[in-house]
Amino acid sequence: MKRLLLLLALAALAFAGEPEVLSDEWQLMRILGADSGYVHGRCVKRGDIVETVIETNLVMRRMGSELKVAATETCEERVSDGSLVRMRSVQEMSEYATEMDVRFEGTKAILSKKVAGEVRVTEKECGAGLLGLRRIDDLTRGMERKPGTTIEAKTFMPDLGGPITLVITMGGEEEVELLDGKKERLQRVETELKGTPLKPITWLDASGRVRKTSIQVAGLPMECYATTEERAKRAPGPAPTPPPDVFDQTLLAPRHPIPFPRKLDRATYRIRAKDPKDAIPDLADDRQVVEKREEGAVLLRIDRKVPPEGRTGTRPIEAPPPELAPCLAANSMVQSDAPEIVAKAREALGDERDAWKAAQKLERWVHDNITTKSMDIGFASALEVCRNREGDCTEHAVLLCALCRAVGIPSRVAMGVICIGNAFGGHAWTEVWIDGTWYALDGTLGHGSADPTHITLGRMSLEDNAGPEGFLGLLQGLGGLEIDPVEVVLNGRTLRPGDPDNVRIEGARYENRLWGIGFTRPEGFEFDPPEAKPGMSTRLMDLEAKGCEIEIDVTDASLWDQVRASGGRKYESTEETTLDGRPAFRGTNRDRRRVFVLANEGLFLFELEPVTGDAEVEAFEKFLASVDFDVK
Repeated sequence: MKRLLLLLALAALAFAGEPEVLSDEWQLMRILGADSGYVHGRCVKRGDIVETVIETNLVMRRMGSELKVAATETCEERVSDGSLVRMRSVQEMSEYATEMDVRFEGTKAILSKKVAGEVRVTEKECGAGLLGLRRIDDLTRGMERKPGTTIEAKTFMPDLGGPITLVITMGGEEEVELLDGKKERLQRVETELKGTPLKPITWLDASGRVRKTSIQVAGLPMECYATTEERAKRAPGPAPTPPPDVFDQTLLAPRHPIPFPRKLDRATYRIRAKDPKDAIPDLADDRQVVEKREEGAVLLRIDRKVPPEGRTGTRPIEAPPPELAPCLAANSMVQSDAPEIVAKAREALGDERDAWKAAQKLERWVHDNITTKSMDIGFASALEVCRNREGDCTEHAVLLCALCRAVGIPSRVAMGVICIGNAFGGHAWTEVWIDGTWYALDGTLGHGSADPTHITLGRMSLEDNAGPEGFLGLLQGLGGLEIDPVEVVLNGRTLRPGDPDNVRIEGARYENRLWGIGFTRPEGFEFDPPEAKPGMSTRLMDLEAKGCEIEIDVTDASLWDQVRASGGRKYESTEETTLDGRPAFRGTNRDRRRVFVLANEGLFLFELEPVTGDAEVEAFEKFLASVDFDVK
């Protein structure tokens, strides 16, 4: 999704400028309504060549970090027929820029891609009729301004590594809000990127100049507005409040909270598209079984899958099937032939020949050796990650993929969502092919297998000329799906998250069989059931009293060490203790009390805030003494 944000810039300026005349257009980009960057388009005619250059700069907030993206796209086409001559792309989302140079010869595209100092050249059969941006602009300007008028045009997108067909449909005139609340009556133009969920909308004035473009990418609303260079370059600038976090905005809230997602052995979901007109991505694979198709929904079962005894394979694989070739080959993102990566893989494995055990060892190596868990990197290649040891889930996934290929284990990158707290968020992990079956591993977590809340929406070998297919399921799923957990299996117990009998409240006593916890509200407090919200933790209950509140949350047990390590920086005093026989950590401030408890496969948080006197503290301690983690 991160790399496809640049599609908005291309859509915003696809019609910019006057034909055969030098043009200079500036667009202000907004993400989630906040000024986030700019797009600068410049078009020059030189003899029989028209050159369009689109420069994009934007900044996004992701989980508290800043992700900066800078890109320059250049398109050269012939004036005579609009046919493509050359395209160049430079993207900066990490320490190393990704450079793509595409030359068009007949019906083929010759792609030269440079990543982390390495250059690789591939070919892509594109068919005839590829057009440049200027010719598509001309075709659009020549359309009859009658609602429903449609044309198709085929072009090439370097960032996606392949050709794509645009279906351009003329809409009607409508009043559109522009910058600073100004409104104008403009012509609506809808563009569908065929075969993808991407459908930018552009509004033109009477002269055909773009005034505004809007698109949804993975559930994120983004707009571009025509403006001056000075105004465009002020974004992003100082703001009274921080811009929204793009990660938070792409979270999918399950209809019912899922208990202890990292520990589940099986999960069954009912998945439907939010918009009934949208198709549900193809979800069936070696892990995911579509048990039933319903009207507008599918019933999907996912197991924690590991190879059966005697089917764990050997490495390197001998005589692999031809279809596995892309999943064993090195490419610009997965440099499995780089000496540095080969050396690390061999060092991590020693003489381990069992393919599954080897893949698990490499998963643990990636988890332990990417020491800086950073969200301010866009999409770094495996070689860069191997050198710098930093990144988010995509960096863990590509490095594990490269290490596996380096020792003869077929691998690919899976893109989808994972349950984190009370939400599903975008995630990437790695799949390995063992003795005829694909199995999932997650270098970000390092658990030796992937739990069944890893829902795969797309998978990629990351070939340089593979095209956009691997991203499409992810784009469609984020922001476009509803996920309803129907049934889960935890430690041999079958639980139904939506069952109202999971929670029992009798008088002052609360019991929750999903999380195995019970407690008694102290005198003077009342139950205040919280509204379900997507987030990194699940709120079980609020206990309200005059002037203060006790909050009960549960989150991933993997945060236990992080909580203890950071305690001294967050609290005036700390204490390691126990609660109901489970390890506990207390953090005390003047106006707040917090107790973390590692229990029942999860990390529970009990918080009293604000503390105004001894009575509240006494009530909190009585509440803690009533907590029971053995509820069935």
